[in-house]
Amino acid sequence: MTSQQPESLVSTDPSVTISSCSNVSIFFTKSLQSSQNVGAINFSKTQKGRDLLMMNGYSYTLNKETKVQHYWRCETRLCSATLITTRNLITDIHSISSVGEIHHLHAPSIAKQEIGVFRAQVKRRVREELTPVALLIEQEMRKVNLSSEAQQLLTHPQHMKVAFSRERHKCIPNISQSLDFIISTCVYIDTWIRTFPIKG
Repeated sequence: MTSQQPESLVSTDPSVTISSCSNVSIFFTKSLQSSQNVGAINFSKTQKGRDLLMMNGYSYTLNKETKVQHYWRCETRLCSATLITTRNLITDIHSISSVGEIHHLHAPSIAKQEIGVFRAQVKRRVREELTPVALLIEQEMRKVNLSSEAQQLLTHPQHMKVAFSRERHKCIPNISQSLDFIISTCVYIDTWIRTFPIKG
């Protein structure tokens, strides 16, 4: 698999730089660049399939969207912090428009964000690749370089293997339980002619 070089993008916030690689928008702030824990924002999905944006240790779910702007709300139910992103209609890349005036009522969890990014990457790969699940988990754990706190919160590898294997099985089409199938008309005619050749 060939690696893509990040493409620089423009943000309305001068303290934010954005790069995109492998169809994933990555946002870097000055404060995050000096952090060794996590320095990127990633898009993922919740267990119910809703769009999820992770930034600075906080997770936001998509609240509503227009043609250009997407309105996000903190995933924590009692927290009313919001975030607005603007989508480029040509590149389909999001940039941060504004952060809501309401501050978070809870501390950020960088470890939780690390785990979220890790799980999103493994889930994507088990759906798109045939690499053994255990090997995918091992590769992604080395790639993301999880902090000690994230490693303590992470599920046991054997349990992760079972969960991600279940995710892969969802992509496998069901085996037909019926012997009935549709025969193409062309195949039927060709078989009939071979069986009962026309004698001149």
